Amino acid sequence: MARSGSSETNATFVSTVPEAVHAVASRDSVGYVIGGQSVYSLFLHYADRAFVSDLPARATGAQVFPHPGAAWTMTGRAHVAPFARV
Repeated sequence: MARSGSSETNATFVSTVPEAVHAVASRDSVGYVIGGQSVYSLFLHYADRAFVSDLPARATGAQVFPHPGAAWTMTGRAHVAPFARV
């Protein structure tokens, strides 16, 4: 999904979440969602896995990743070396 006027090459532009999900599924591909809380909330219903980062710092904002629900379980965890905050 993109704002109107975007001109990326090799991209499929859609206007709705179901259109985006269908575009990925019709290519037998994997889609990734990068966004904020409202975008994640829109797509979480369609997801069968989520890669969630647990950052060591506390954010001051009021928005958080939506809780995926009791049906979800953690299947793995990977440690990533600390990074410098800029």
